Amino acid sequence: MMTPHQPSENWQEIQCGQERWWVDPAWSEQLLNKQGLRLEEWSHEGKIEIIKQSLHRTVFRVGLTDKPVYVKHYPLHDLTTKFRNRFLQAKAQREWQRTVQLQERAVPTIKPVAVGQHPQLGSYFISEEIPEAQTLDQLLQTMSLEQPGWHFTATSKLIIAEMAHFLAEMLQHGIIHDDLHAGNILIHTDADGTRQWFLIDPYCIQAKPPSDRQALLHTLTLMGQSLWPLVPMQHRLYGWVLFRRASGFRFRREEERELVQQLLKRIDCRLYANWHQRSRRCTKANRDFYELRMRRLHAWARRSVPADWLARYLYDPKQIFHSPGAQLLKQSRHGQVIKVHTDEMNITITQFRPRHWLDRWLGGWRTSPARHCYQMAYRLETAFIPIAKPLAVVEQKQHGKLQCSYYLHEYLENSQRLDTFWLSADADTRKQATLQLASMIQQLHQYRLSHRDLKATNILVREEPSGIKLYFIDFRGVSHSHWQSQRRRWKDLARLAITARYSLQASQTMMLRFLLTYLSATEREHWKKHWRAIQRLIGRKLERNRVRKREVV
Repeated sequence: MMTPHQPSENWQEIQCGQERWWVDPAWSEQLLNKQGLRLEEWSHEGKIEIIKQSLHRTVFRVGLTDKPVYVKHYPLHDLTTKFRNRFLQAKAQREWQRTVQLQERAVPTIKPVAVGQHPQLGSYFISEEIPEAQTLDQLLQTMSLEQPGWHFTATSKLIIAEMAHFLAEMLQHGIIHDDLHAGNILIHTDADGTRQWFLIDPYCIQAKPPSDRQALLHTLTLMGQSLWPLVPMQHRLYGWVLFRRASGFRFRREEERELVQQLLKRIDCRLYANWHQRSRRCTKANRDFYELRMRRLHAWARRSVPADWLARYLYDPKQIFHSPGAQLLKQSRHGQVIKVHTDEMNITITQFRPRHWLDRWLGGWRTSPARHCYQMAYRLETAFIPIAKPLAVVEQKQHGKLQCSYYLHEYLENSQRLDTFWLSADADTRKQATLQLASMIQQLHQYRLSHRDLKATNILVREEPSGIKLYFIDFRGVSHSHWQSQRRRWKDLARLAITARYSLQASQTMMLRFLLTYLSATEREHWKKHWRAIQRLIGRKLERNRVRKREVV
């Protein structure tokens, strides 16, 4: 076992049973006993609060009498961590040394009080709590609630300027944080309103030359990715300019324009990669979702859905469709949609029956329609596209064949279909709905998603205090592709143009306004090319519907 670099000569080494500790003498009595760390004692007294928990790391907050502390535990969960703990430097010791490195370079960070190591249980890193501090994302979310629309006020401008100078000073000291995001920056606000900024999670830092331009681009990319859903583009650009100036870099105008384009491209790539990885979590057991098996049924659900209620539902899924409280919303030969009331909320349940005998056999190994809707709905939700929140999916199989599948999502109260809403809406409200829908579809295509059944009946409108809000429903036709073609996007717009023309009776001016809002700044110069391509696809779609004798909606 390697001995870590001691941050102070006053620290002492203590052997407690099998545990070996390096601790500040002022904290040794409160943290340690003869067996080692007082985790069992604190747990029995109810002082432990779990902040984060995963396979490779668990973070506790311990409410001690004098001052709370945070305990970060790195367990030995595989052969690699066991080998590192036995022959190399443990993770807690490495984090300790990097915390000292931050302090030596005058970067504000947490204050470590102890670090320990156990041959079987792993390593521990303990630090003091920064009193009355909140993370940067919590502060920005609070501001967005207090200031709807994120107006460029003096307060928001000052926060962005302080953040830019804090990150610039960090870069000038040669510190790069590989996991830099708004949750790893703590802010303590004094009584007079002065804010103190702290960098946490020092395990992920590394030292770089202060004048490294790749380090500048790396830092901007990470913060831009983190602030993307919290701060509008104009505020982010303002912060990037301040950060570049405060960090001491000098660029010509052409170089700065190229840097911004490269930065935006990097942020888009990282956002898409993280979104694609995060969007697959809904069918795995983790802190947000759980998996449930019962007889011939298999289900995945959110943690917010009570497991006992879902277990009762799984006992006989068909029974709930005939219960007195079930309200039938839609019925066809391939399934039905009902609304049921639970103890906490109203839920919409969509039943999917196999359309053909072959679907029963193929359903044993391919994705069921309900699970497809559930996965695509979660993809849209993580892409910040308004939808009815997906809650659970249930698959019923027998002898390897799919019998039925059920998709559960929240019921949108006080909502109506777009075609119904359009009839009673005035001109300004219709314009607002058109622009909002164009932005939603633009965002849908930015994440390389396609809704192959875009029509007025699959769009809900709900009036909220901030105005009307549109929601997508019916995700059976939603698909995702890493390489989405321009023709696929045109087809989505053509399908929506058909419902706008025949169901909503929208004017050509309204449809052109929609197209110009959807197109990016560079594409607007060639809007006629997109308009003509969409018109050709509209004609082909109408001809197919005529041949197949399908109603145009």
